[in-house]
Amino acid sequence: MAEEKLDAVDPAALPSPDSISGTFGDSLSEGTRKGEGNFFQLRLQKDAESGDQTFILIHQTCFVPSKGVPFSGMWLQETHEYSGTWDLAEADAKMQEESEKEENKEEAKVQVAAAEIESSFLEADADGSGSIGFEEIQAIEEKFGLPLAISANSSDWADGKISLAEFTEMLKANGNLLPPPQPPSGVITLNCANKKMTVVDDGNFVTEDKPHTAYRWVFKIPSPSYDKLELLESNYPVSLSRSRYMNGTTITLGYTDMCLQKQ
Repeated sequence: MAEEKLDAVDPAALPSPDSISGTFGDSLSEGTRKGEGNFFQLRLQKDAESGDQTFILIHQTCFVPSKGVPFSGMWLQETHEYSGTWDLAEADAKMQEESEKEENKEEAKVQVAAAEIESSFLEADADGSGSIGFEEIQAIEEKFGLPLAISANSSDWADGKISLAEFTEMLKANGNLLPPPQPPSGVITLNCANKKMTVVDDGNFVTEDKPHTAYRWVFKIPSPSYDKLELLESNYPVSLSRSRYMNGTTITLGYTDMCLQKQ
């Protein structure tokens, strides 16, 4: 039986939704044992048969009632569950450029791609001898900022010349080689379709489940690990201040910064 040929995977391409699917964010608390605050868990799913990409985003708010808190004794925990569809797209050029600048902002050395090393070597080989001699190494030192500890290594000069392999190792040791091209970062957009809310009302659990299309979340999923989601924009308001409850003043709504790590 002929061996089935597998399609090659492009290392510089965005991963498939299947490989990105999973659970991101917090392990949801049980009661108040995990502490107080806002907890977020996002589950990205893709149905193997239909190919539908669906999500469940759970926002859990947990506060311990205490004396002087409005509604004290009425609830300890509130859970909002949103569901809908998600899609994955490649981050635009501007976002990619900003990510690369952030990664390389401390890099000041002349950089050369692995595929361009030979042409740099031939350029330095002024006499066309196929190697770099003592009289030619100075130009290399100046161009790539090679310190004497690297460019004057005695073992490299044992035969009185520098080969292409030795030149490559010099650049590598000095940090002049560009890393291999990274796959692009992605952008994941969540479009809400339904909302399920579970609250404690006078000691009883009450659940509402109804259509809800008001909210939208846009996350960046950075390459190459694709193991976290960084919130870029959303119209989802979240109350973040427990002091509002403690003081009995008006509760304000604001937007929360979210970075959800893959579990």
